[in-house]
Amino acid sequence: MRLNATVRGSGPALVLLHGFTGSGATWDGMFADEYRTHALDLPGHGRSPVGPRSLWQTADDVLESVADQTFALLGYSLGARVALHVALRAPDRVRALILEGGNPGLGSESERRRRRDDDEELARLLETEGIAAFVDRWERLPLWASQAQVDPARRQALRTSRLASDAAGLAASLRASGLGTQDDLAPRLREIACPALLMAGSLDVRYAELAAGMAAAMAAANVAIVPGAGHAAHFEDPCAFASTVRAFLAGLA
Repeated sequence: MRLNATVRGSGPALVLLHGFTGSGATWDGMFADEYRTHALDLPGHGRSPVGPRSLWQTADDVLESVADQTFALLGYSLGARVALHVALRAPDRVRALILEGGNPGLGSESERRRRRDDDEELARLLETEGIAAFVDRWERLPLWASQAQVDPARRQALRTSRLASDAAGLAASLRASGLGTQDDLAPRLREIACPALLMAGSLDVRYAELAAGMAAAMAAANVAIVPGAGHAAHFEDPCAFASTVRAFLAGLA
């Protein structure tokens, strides 16, 4: 399935994958001055088709939607999980991997079942009460508490973007691509040989720990922690986030 892509700039190819409730517009204003950026809308998001796509299927969709034979790949949260699958599916095409808020998967079936149950509850909320009720609940999650420090106008813009999401698309994404449906990729991390940068905000303790653990299992990975940021470091401190990514990519040369 071909995904909607916004292609900007020139230079080495950089593919950008957003998080849940986001779109390719997440990355507007970032990186296109130095790279040929492909900002994709993941299935059920933005202008891409709605449909139940597993993470492996979505990885195939990403590969189909990017014309460049090789590229650096940056993914945030849901996008980071997709990026892991892309790197494992097509190691010959991914020359560098950047994961922000990445998770290799849950280690037990009981954990995966609980997460599927939680995601099913959210999917039903989307279907029965609509996008506004879902966004109200989503934004109350402790995961986003650190965003209180962000300028109110930018927080409102993010909320407006979320409210423009398609309820059916988000519900399908939760059911088909949620963490509870994901294979535990931890045993396969050693297969990722390309240079990798694993990022997290310092306030996002769980994901900072995951980044360290994942990096230790990879052949050529480093960890970068963005001080004073939470789960969405690219949103909470875009300057620090972008400069860290740029330094990593410049070092590849």
